[in-house]
Amino acid sequence: MTVVGVGGVGKTSLALALQRGGGWVAELAAVDQGDAVVHRVAEATGVHLRRDRSPIEALGEALADSTGQLVLDNCEHLVEAAAQVASVVLRQCPRINVLATSRVPLRIAGEAVFELKPLAPPSLDDREIATVGHSPAVQLFVERVRAREPGFMITADNCTAVAEVCRRLDGVPLSVELAATRMHAVSPEALAERLQWRFRVLSGGRATDPRHRSLHAVVDWSYALLEPEVQVLFEALSVFPGAFDLTAAEQLIAELGGSLPDVVAGVAELVDSSMLTSERNGYRLLETLRDFGRERLGHGGARDAVSGAHARLVASRLGGLARHLWGSGHQSAARLVTGSLDDVRQAVDWARHHDLELAGELLAGCLPCLELTMSTEITGWARDLIRDAELTGESAQVPRAAQLVAACGARFDGDLPAAHRWAEVVVAGGATAAVEVHAEMILAEVAMFQGNMESARRYCQAMRTAAAKAGMHGAALLAEGCLLLVEEYANPRRDSLELARAASALADEAGAANEDVVEFWARYMTGECLLDEDPARAAALLDEAIEGGRSTGDRYLEGVSMVSRASIEARVGDPRRAAAMFKAASVHWQEAGNWTHQWVSLRSVCELLARAGAVVAAARLLGAVVAADGHTGTGVQGEDAVRLGLVKQELVDRLGAVEVARLMALGAVMDRDTVVRAAVEALTAVSEGSEGFSGG
Repeated sequence: MTVVGVGGVGKTSLALALQRGGGWVAELAAVDQGDAVVHRVAEATGVHLRRDRSPIEALGEALADSTGQLVLDNCEHLVEAAAQVASVVLRQCPRINVLATSRVPLRIAGEAVFELKPLAPPSLDDREIATVGHSPAVQLFVERVRAREPGFMITADNCTAVAEVCRRLDGVPLSVELAATRMHAVSPEALAERLQWRFRVLSGGRATDPRHRSLHAVVDWSYALLEPEVQVLFEALSVFPGAFDLTAAEQLIAELGGSLPDVVAGVAELVDSSMLTSERNGYRLLETLRDFGRERLGHGGARDAVSGAHARLVASRLGGLARHLWGSGHQSAARLVTGSLDDVRQAVDWARHHDLELAGELLAGCLPCLELTMSTEITGWARDLIRDAELTGESAQVPRAAQLVAACGARFDGDLPAAHRWAEVVVAGGATAAVEVHAEMILAEVAMFQGNMESARRYCQAMRTAAAKAGMHGAALLAEGCLLLVEEYANPRRDSLELARAASALADEAGAANEDVVEFWARYMTGECLLDEDPARAAALLDEAIEGGRSTGDRYLEGVSMVSRASIEARVGDPRRAAAMFKAASVHWQEAGNWTHQWVSLRSVCELLARAGAVVAAARLLGAVVAADGHTGTGVQGEDAVRLGLVKQELVDRLGAVEVARLMALGAVMDRDTVVRAAVEALTAVSEGSEGFSGG
């Protein structure tokens, strides 16, 4: 259902009242770009979008099994994008109802339209106190006036004027409330006279609906009563896409060169005149008032000046967050980004068109969030910036942070050559210390995936040196842990127990420094070193890492720990339970769209399926995994190569070389979603005992 009506009529209030039973509210007033609507809905519903899908497809898949009501609030400026989201949700999510608010219908199949009408004002014939007082518009007017002037009453002297004011305002609640706030300084008779004049001034060039004109008239009138410096403040505050606090308002005006003491008094006056809404965590402009403020700014230099000041304000708040990577402030840095995404989204969009250096600062500040969440939106910002720069011939001006974020995206997407290429460009020069540290980590990880342990060792050492130089203690510890993993993976004669003790000491050191993200990574690394020597202890450590990943919001750590934990169960535990664990890990990587780790984990799934007797599924999956190594740039090295060689030989022994070759060829041409779906189906059969086991 779409609730339609003029601005200020109460559509949002009605939607929120209807939402009290649960569900999600996606506030779209703060979203200026149609592409961002999907991400705003994902943020509101708490789902993660797959990297390998278009955002709208990923949203439909992510919400397919959810139940509840989704409110799309304030759709009128993004009708097409909101309609697309609503259509996909209705089509793919049978247990979700959609309630939209807009000034115009979405015009999609299955839409019911409810017009929310204004409060009824007195009729022209109503001149008596009793009849005027029965009008809902008058009742709201009196209620709001009494909130400031408790002794206010409708009298024989003001009855006609109050009725006239409510009629002129067409009963639009926001108009009535704004008018009521001025009754302490203006009589109803004077207000009615001024509104009549305002209507004449604003009668041309406005929307045809008289109610739009009446709302604009009372907003314009309320604006005109503000002191000139407060008018300037109001216009500047309209740049905030959502809630903001007093400090943010002061910083914005400071960026614009204004006087700080004026902000406190100006905000108080705006709240007092209902031009600004006070909330628990700060202030907010209602959408109608924000639109008015942006209209007053215009589309020229004034708008750019305020938008630029806002972008610089956001950058100052994100500035230096990259230095918290893997440190004690990593989680709080990530929360700062996720808690202000509307502001960050708007700032990045402005900066990539006006100030590439500033865009780089903003993207660098997003790195702690990206490292934990694998956000498709953040990596999308970098891709858009790089694409635009290529189209305009400004590739040389692309910030190193944008190239790093692009490397992160490629690393998650399963394109390791691109991840290596971008990270090498970053390390080549011009990057800040924190950005360089992150780039060295990506290079080390790519090298480990590709089995090039000597290069991985060199990159880990470079990361450790750069982190120590930058004073990034947690990142230096993480580099130490990665070096331990390199030794574990590279040296067949390794002393795994000694490596595990060293990794455990790193975990303790990180824990003592409140570097929780690194602490849980070190627990994972300790478990990795103990996989063969002490599987039971390794399993306990990996369980800690899984829970640690969930508690810190580190979806990356959670996924790799799930895979290693499942591998232990497959080797020395219950194959059925191992199948369930691998299924959960495959679903986790699919939801994240992390194909690099998906393909690596499916190598172990091939082995488990072959041992469990699901030989046909194992042979097809083996063909898909081998083919994927070619286009992801991973490559099967070391122990993985030995294990897959043994799996293939076992399948040949069971099925014959010709049949295995045929099945592998079938798997090699399967699209990757089909591969994962087939793997999950086979794992489900094994976990439920549908396949016969062929021995341990």
